[in-house]
Amino acid sequence: MPEAEEQTGGDRTALRLRGVRQAFPVGLGWRRREVLGPIDLEVPRGVGIGLVGPNGSGKSTLLQLVAGVDVPVAGHIEVLGGAPRDARVVARTGWMSEDSPYPGELRGPAVLE
Repeated sequence: MPEAEEQTGGDRTALRLRGVRQAFPVGLGWRRREVLGPIDLEVPRGVGIGLVGPNGSGKSTLLQLVAGVDVPVAGHIEVLGGAPRDARVVARTGWMSEDSPYPGELRGPAVLE
């Protein structure tokens, strides 16, 4: 049995979201503004999907949640049979934002050190 199926009990779902919501603080942080959700989604392994929508529609926010960069305020996310921040999932996935946090003059080898 392949390693991926061992970890998931043979489940052929790559991504599962149930009731996922995200909200960000407004003003002094006492109130929160919901920016995403609730989202229910199931993607089988081997299937490619695309996220299409206008700026501010939540595409990057959703990807950050799936990658474990951020944590949703509600709901459940399962990636390859585990939580996005699970070490086994992190070893098989990745996230790279559009904007680099590194200065433009920094070269690749220096970033990897």
